[in-house]
Amino acid sequence: MPRRRVEHAGRPFGDEGVASLVASGALAGVTELRLWDGGIGDAGAETLAGCSALAGLRTLDLGWNRIGPRGAEALAASPHPVDSKR
Repeated sequence: MPRRRVEHAGRPFGDEGVASLVASGALAGVTELRLWDGGIGDAGAETLAGCSALAGLRTLDLGWNRIGPRGAEALAASPHPVDSKR
């Protein structure tokens, strides 16, 4: 399977942006997702953790966001087999 990368990094995105991205269906088949420094919090992390379209995700970069313990726990418990989480 070819790698499909989505990057929206270093720009204000927030939890609302994550919800819009998930709802758009644009994450289907994504293997690498980089949303660092986008103002994403716990709600955005929880949305990503529950996104079934990310079943093939291998790399997730959410560094420099505002994700707290609740969001981190949701990501850690996510059923997606990610090789690299940041």
